[in-house]
Amino acid sequence: MAHTSGVYNFFEHPRYVQEVFSDRTRHWRFEEILGFVAAPYCSPGACFHYSNTNFVLLGRVAEKVTGAPLHAQIRERFLDPLGLEHTLFQPDEATPRDAAHGHLALSGGFVDHTGPSLVIPHLSAVTVAWAAGAMASTPSDLSRWAHALYGGQLLSAELTAEMMAYRLDDEYGLGMRTRVFHGRRAVGHLGGIRGFENAMWYFPDTEVTIVISANRGIFMIDRTMRLLVRSLFGS
Repeated sequence: MAHTSGVYNFFEHPRYVQEVFSDRTRHWRFEEILGFVAAPYCSPGACFHYSNTNFVLLGRVAEKVTGAPLHAQIRERFLDPLGLEHTLFQPDEATPRDAAHGHLALSGGFVDHTGPSLVIPHLSAVTVAWAAGAMASTPSDLSRWAHALYGGQLLSAELTAEMMAYRLDDEYGLGMRTRVFHGRRAVGHLGGIRGFENAMWYFPDTEVTIVISANRGIFMIDRTMRLLVRSLFGS
């Protein structure tokens, strides 16, 4: 979760884009995902390199240890207890038919990248991401999640402190980032998948959470976040 494993980020494989997005209906399996994993960046603990493979491996470990599918564990342990009724793990749980479609820039405009897909952005992108990005949610649910996670409602005080003990060099803790917006320290994470960009930041000093979700790829979400922080807290 600290991304110091050195494990290769399968999103960066040269074949990834062509193979994943040439057939949007493909359902990727765990073993096929690992086919994109190349040589490690470094020995464990010797470097920091963000790698979505870490989350996929963590999801597999959770399934092996508990004997339950990952989506069922997330539902039972987190989503239902927190009342996150608009958050789901695709494609194991049904995506609402009125969910926003993802859009990507093409020839000076934006094209619907989801189309007739029953999941967002589409089956291939969702299943290849799996534990690293298969979930769909809403800004209100993400805000509630951030408040519970970073506010200490989900984990013990000791585990919360361990998670939020970010390193100064890369400003990363355990599955979370930290950043300063106009002099205010925030913790949270960014997220993006084909045609979508998201930002979720919790400000511990005020217990305020700001979430931005855009159904447009290559969106300058940091700039929007800074404008919102300035508007809320002042310059």
